[in-house]
Amino acid sequence: MSVFKLSLLLFSSASFHVGLGGRIPSLDAEDKVMVKTIREQLWRHAAVPADMFLKCTSWLATAAESLVIINALRGTPRWPGTISVLLNALGPVESSQLTVPFVLGTSLIIVGSLFRFKSIQALGPFFTFEQCIRKEHKLITSGPYATVRHPGYGGLLICLVGWCIVHGSPGSWLRTSGVLGLGWVRAGVGCWCFLTAACIATVLRRSAEEDQFLSCRFGREWESWARRVKYKLVPFIY
Repeated sequence: MSVFKLSLLLFSSASFHVGLGGRIPSLDAEDKVMVKTIREQLWRHAAVPADMFLKCTSWLATAAESLVIINALRGTPRWPGTISVLLNALGPVESSQLTVPFVLGTSLIIVGSLFRFKSIQALGPFFTFEQCIRKEHKLITSGPYATVRHPGYGGLLICLVGWCIVHGSPGSWLRTSGVLGLGWVRAGVGCWCFLTAACIATVLRRSAEEDQFLSCRFGREWESWARRVKYKLVPFIY
């Protein structure tokens, strides 16, 4: 069971890394940026460090819990002094258990990451960080866009919710190991919660804004698509 949990933990962490995205494409001179507010400019500059922080802390939590699982798999061998101190600081082997919330959360991360990856793939050259209309822009209505109007944002939301369930639910390693007693860990968790809330708020705002200017740009084509695709972010939910 521990081997299965370790595999699921590592795979979901890799999926989360992919789901957050990679290199931000640069704009061309012909691209027309639709939103030029100070808030959007601040978010543009904060996106890269926020992305790095979320990815690094995710891998840090994954590495810590992985060590606990590996320690459980090895039984009670004699570890060198430094490693023994580290493992003791990460909590007892019982702190990492395969629970229903863990399976649910990791499944959401994997599904959300795939959903976001497929949506970026479907957009192709029209994918940008900035809210803009590119040269010869087309309204994409195939792939994930046949299910929801903003699958990239939806996939990101699903990933973030899944990560919160994995590490924040009762019985999770983070909550049972005792590491939350460390000030720097609590500070990191606080920053993570703040950035997650900011991402969710930005996704909700951006999806509404993009509906507005895509409606103006494509007119009846967008209206017809919006009638067919009623869900904005998450299939069958919202």
